[in-house]
Amino acid sequence: LLAVLVINTLGIEQLGLSRSATSLLSVSLMVGVCLGAVLAARLTTTSRWTHVLVPALLGMSVCLAASGGLAIRGGAVLYWPLLLLLLLTGACGGLFLIPVTSFLQVRPAPDNRGRTIAAANFLGFSCMWFSGRLYSLLDPLFSPAWLLVLLAGGVALSSPVLALVLRHDRAASSQPGTHREVKS
Repeated sequence: LLAVLVINTLGIEQLGLSRSATSLLSVSLMVGVCLGAVLAARLTTTSRWTHVLVPALLGMSVCLAASGGLAIRGGAVLYWPLLLLLLLTGACGGLFLIPVTSFLQVRPAPDNRGRTIAAANFLGFSCMWFSGRLYSLLDPLFSPAWLLVLLAGGVALSSPVLALVLRHDRAASSQPGTHREVKS
């Protein structure tokens, strides 16, 4: 949601685009999420789904940074490349989101599934609320293009953390006699 808030300000205030053209920037991001969801269905299985997560985060980071850099640079041919970069950002987001969401729906034991999904939804909506507050704090400090670069940096920093968690999880689950239970 934070990216959508930044994109709206980027289009209208920084780039001077019409509301319709700015809306297409957000639509491009959302269509990308749909394409990423389809791609996730093709690239993942129930036993092999984590392999797309870190590359998807890195892809989001690169595309967000390129979008911000393009807007900082400016120029007359900015709009179509920006649409493409936002489409690719969304695709990487969908590639990340769908396997994680699916995991949260199928991994918990049946008697804990509702609680797990409720907790995930609560956390997701809390983060949406927080993103609005964060945007209100950052908007006066940075131009929208630099906010995209800042978002890219945050995503990039989360990539090695996720890689370490996944590596640790794989190592723990490959130990003979190790059985991991999900507790809530």
